[in-house]
Amino acid sequence: MLQPRYLNYFILAIFALNVAGIAAADAAPKSKKYTRASSLPRAKSDFNMIRLFQIQSGDVLLASMTTPTDFLKRDLQVRFKKEVIMPTQGVFNLGASCALRNRDRGNSQNYLDSTLPYSSTHKIEAGTELHVQQISISPGEIRTELADSKTHQAHLELICSHPKIREWTVTSFEILNQGILELRSNIQRDPATLRSHYPAPRALLSHLEGSPWNGYFGSGLPGTSGIQLLIGSNPQAFAENGNRALWVGNRCSVLGEESLNNSDQYIKDSKFAFLGREVDSKKNKVQFRFRNWGYSLETLTIECSGKTPDVLAMTTAEVEADLNHSIHFYNK
Repeated sequence: MLQPRYLNYFILAIFALNVAGIAAADAAPKSKKYTRASSLPRAKSDFNMIRLFQIQSGDVLLASMTTPTDFLKRDLQVRFKKEVIMPTQGVFNLGASCALRNRDRGNSQNYLDSTLPYSSTHKIEAGTELHVQQISISPGEIRTELADSKTHQAHLELICSHPKIREWTVTSFEILNQGILELRSNIQRDPATLRSHYPAPRALLSHLEGSPWNGYFGSGLPGTSGIQLLIGSNPQAFAENGNRALWVGNRCSVLGEESLNNSDQYIKDSKFAFLGREVDSKKNKVQFRFRNWGYSLETLTIECSGKTPDVLAMTTAEVEADLNHSIHFYNK
């Protein structure tokens, strides 16, 4: 049995341990869920900007979203990192490629109203966050309204024009607008950036590992490569003119099975294992064949043009970008 003084020491030790445990628990980082329309985290720097806008507009669904309610939680914002003085009329240039302009409210010359999150002196405070909506994407240009996150009432229009705008990442956008704007989003898993789940081999095409048996083993045998579709497609829409190309880039194309009577579709997120490659030196083309016998449309081919050494020297990342991230390479 403990002596009284030792008993006191024991009680004090237990009390100290409890206090330390509470302090440690308070200090431990807590996970956060960003589903509110304010104070969203910064969008990942390597996101393809156009794709992020496509997800926001509903043109592309997230692979991780399993229910419509999950999709409704998406949000995309533009946050002002610096103070901006907007002209009542005209535009405010954000570098050479992007500009802001006030929304024209009918015949009135008052382009701002009391609901704006900035003052009537046309000053937009640093830290202002506006909701991205009404997105319009055309070759070389993107337009979107910037609205109050609560009322969704539009106040500004953001316009970006550039011949290679489809290649912009979030970082590209933020650099080209001179660091005035940043993109913030609760979209933290874009199918185009599945590297954390399916590590894309940042290797040369010549280093892809395949097997003629891969098609029998779904997404492939261990140690082999494959591709995952990030956009679905119906080959029947392309078959009438004899064109098997589902997606076409500057150097590469994705070819599907051509059939006038085939109503099946290539389903988004489906995976095809790498079988091997075929070289046509006369036509300067290299084909990379993929298969998954688990699908009715089990075959896909990536065809790249150029001299064989030049094609094989391309990286998987270059092919993904060339095809506007319609496919994603993975390692099994």
